This record gives sequence, C-alpha cells and structure tokens, in this order.
Amino acid sequence: MAEEYFGDLAKTEILTKLFDAEHSKRDGSWVNEFFANVIDASFRCDEAQIMRGPDGFLYFKLITPEPNQPFTCYVLRHMMPQFLLKEGFGAVINPQKGNPDWVFSYGDLMGYYVNGAFLSHDKRFDTGREETEVLEKEENILIGNPSENILPALSREFLHNFCKQLKLPAKVALMKRKSKNNGDDEGFFSLVFPFTPKMFRKEEEFRQFLKMFSWYFPRFYSVICLEERGDFYDLI
Repeated sequence: MAEEYFGDLAKTEILTKLFDAEHSKRDGSWVNEFFANVIDASFRCDEAQIMRGPDGFLYFKLITPEPNQPFTCYVLRHMMPQFLLKEGFGAVINPQKGNPDWVFSYGDLMGYYVNGAFLSHDKRFDTGREETEVLEKEENILIGNPSENILPALSREFLHNFCKQLKLPAKVALMKRKSKNNGDDEGFFSLVFPFTPKMFRKEEEFRQFLKMFSWYFPRFYSVICLEERGDFYDLI
C-alpha cells in the first residue's frame, strides 16, 4: 500500500468479541454489527499475504491482531482502492482458523466501494435474468456505458487486463430493459459482456467461465452475455 494509515482499534475489539460466537449463532444482528465495524477495523497479516481459496480465487489474508503485540496495520477501507480492486483480490478474515470468520469476494468489495455499504440487493438490477439470452424484437432497451457508481475505473482496468489475458473482448455495456407487461416501470439494469460460447472450446467451458466471472461482481448484479453488435464500450 502506498500511504501509511491507522485503523480503529475500538472496532477491532468489537470484532474480536463477535468472532467468539459460534458460526451457527451468527444471526442477522451479528452480521449487521460485523459490517458496521469491519471496514475500519485494524488487522494484521502473515508474511504470506495472499492465499488461494478452495474456490480457486486469490484472497488477501486479514488476521485479528493479538493484544499488546505490535503489528503492521491493514484496513479494508484503504486497501480496496490502493490494492485489492486493482489486483483482483478478495479478502478472507482469520483463515488460520480453518473455518474463516468471513470471506469477501472481489464483487463484495466492489459493491462496498461504489455503494458505501455491503448490500444484499439493489432494486436497479434484475437478478432473475438468464446468463445468455436472445432479445425479443418488442423489448424496449437502452444501452450505455456503465458509470463509475456501477463499474468503477479501478475494476474496469482490472477486468480489461483479465479479458486481454484470456483473449476475450475487453468491452462492456450497461443495458436497461423495460418490462413488456408494464410500460410505466423504470426497468432494470444488466451489465453486458460480448462473450459467446463460440469463444470457448465447449459450451460447458463457457458456462463454467460465467460462474467464475460472476465472482468479480456484487452478488445482486445482473451480469449477462450477448453477441456484440456495435453497442459495447471499451473497458478502458
């Protein structure tokens, strides 16, 4: 990280007490208190900072500091723009326990970065869409370039490099679709990428890729793929 900073040790202490609770007893109130404190709390890290999770993704390790022991401070709020979103990492809290206290995907962190909160849903997005679709002629759609508060520049740069590495088109669009049943509604957003099954050796590889790709977006985002017809924008 480029600049020195300090976390909130009072919030670290709150988290330490929260982590004493068994996983089976961590209810909605526990989650709300966790989210309220985790973003500014102070953590330490092992010498090996990055680990590959059982899901195959890379995570930065955040560990609750021990009382009265000096440590180098890591704070999620500062790490997101300086490091995590740039490099494509998630974050895992206390992985040394075997059953970590929490796991943040890259998309979870992106969602906080653009919304200032860990959201479970966003009414602007229609998460019920299929991953691949055929647009019907009578549908009303609007196409544009995703704004910073939907797809931040830091993530666009990472996704650009990610797509180039996989030899996929580094383009994106934001699509707004209106319901056919109610022309007065505001419609729903979807992030759209120009990936198609013919870019992969097998249909199954394409579908596995889409599941993997979704890790990089907030869980409530609608992310779909459509064949490019000139309506996409370069990621950077």
